Amino acid sequence: MAVDQILERELELAIRNGSDLHVDLANIEFIDIGCMEKLFDAAANLQRDGCRLVLLGPTMTVRLIIAICRDMLPGNIEVFPCPT
Repeated sequence: MAVDQILERELELAIRNGSDLHVDLANIEFIDIGCMEKLFDAAANLQRDGCRLVLLGPTMTVRLIIAICRDMLPGNIEVFPCPT
């Protein structure tokens, strides 16, 4: 099973509880656009329930990818970089 399929399955399970979803990205060095789209889809589903997607500790590279995708971001995504 491909990484984006695993991510999609896990996100679908995680958003069922109707609360904010926190995703730890601290050990992820790179994330492709396909996986970012899965995160954005999850955020859109969470937003319907008034919940947020919280991305924790993304590396500088992942933060850059998030910034590039900024126009696609649902308004309920928060990014908290790793403390330095």
